[in-house]
Amino acid sequence: MVDYSDEYQHWDNTEPVTVVVRRPAAEHGTATVDVSVARRGTPRRDAQFFNGVRLQGNEMTWLIPAALMDGVEITPESSITDEPGNKWIVITAVELRLGSSRGHWECLCREARS
Repeated sequence: MVDYSDEYQHWDNTEPVTVVVRRPAAEHGTATVDVSVARRGTPRRDAQFFNGVRLQGNEMTWLIPAALMDGVEITPESSITDEPGNKWIVITAVELRLGSSRGHWECLCREARS
């Protein structure tokens, strides 16, 4: 069986980010993961219909490799901070798999208000 968990190594236009995941109360607090490879993109229009999200124009889709998340699952209300320091709040997060391999998280995010 082919392992696609390293497919992110072939992405273009990547950048490092910091992901802060809000953990359930039973697990206490947050988990911070520095991710060396992430890719940003424009939200797909079908994301608003499928996920029930009304886009406001300040959204971004972030692709985060599952292999670089140290087993931490991204949840809504987590945050992604890009290299210049812009903070994005996760609205929806879906782990996309390639075959039986862990692929990447697709996170629809909204820019945090200062």
